[in-house]
Amino acid sequence: MSLISTLIPDRRKFIKYSLILVSGLLVVFVCCDKLIMPAIVSSSKTIKVPNVSGLPKQQAIDILEGQGLKVQEVMEQFNEKVPSGTVYMQSPYSNALVKEGRRVYLTVSKGYEVVTMPDLTMMTQRDAQVALMRLGLSLGNVSYDWKDSIPENRIIRQSYNPGMSVASGASINIVLSKDSTSSIVLPSFERLTQDEAMNSITQQGLIIGEIVQEQNETYTPGTVLRQLPNAGVRVKLGSTVNLWVASQE
Repeated sequence: MSLISTLIPDRRKFIKYSLILVSGLLVVFVCCDKLIMPAIVSSSKTIKVPNVSGLPKQQAIDILEGQGLKVQEVMEQFNEKVPSGTVYMQSPYSNALVKEGRRVYLTVSKGYEVVTMPDLTMMTQRDAQVALMRLGLSLGNVSYDWKDSIPENRIIRQSYNPGMSVASGASINIVLSKDSTSSIVLPSFERLTQDEAMNSITQQGLIIGEIVQEQNETYTPGTVLRQLPNAGVRVKLGSTVNLWVASQE
């Protein structure tokens, strides 16, 4: 018997056994995929995540844990729109279907971020604006008062006293000093709205005088028709400006 005739049957047996082994492994894989794994997965209870946004932190934790979920982490962040200690974000989101024991992450508001009000007195408007911006505050309304003993355009009052706690993002109003001997050429306030004219008068270091309502069918009610003193006249700072405004009737 030749060597070739001896090896051929052995090779056929090897191929046969290999095919049987592969077929067996394939059957085991299919059984695991279709029967065993679904059984394992389905053995865990499915839970609909409750909505805990808007609730106090501890109440939210109690509700989630009562549903069989685990609160993994609570992150606290400043949020001026949400009361301190209140949940405003959650992950997974509400109504998501998850397995029992799933980790839930919460974000809780720390409320307003509070800063200490600096002393702005004797600063220029520009310096004060920079100081406020560094603290997360903004410059609000600017008005004037006449103080001959104080250099002109220096802050003499502020809407929050130094050392007070102020919410981040708040607007701070200031009053600048003006020398009563100074004068300006009066601009025209005509055709502005009453509010625009009044703001401009104040910003020019002038005083709002009498507001006279006058019936007029040509212009929109609230439009400035005339002023006194007239535009182009040089007046002292602190002078009074009267306005005639189109009436509502």
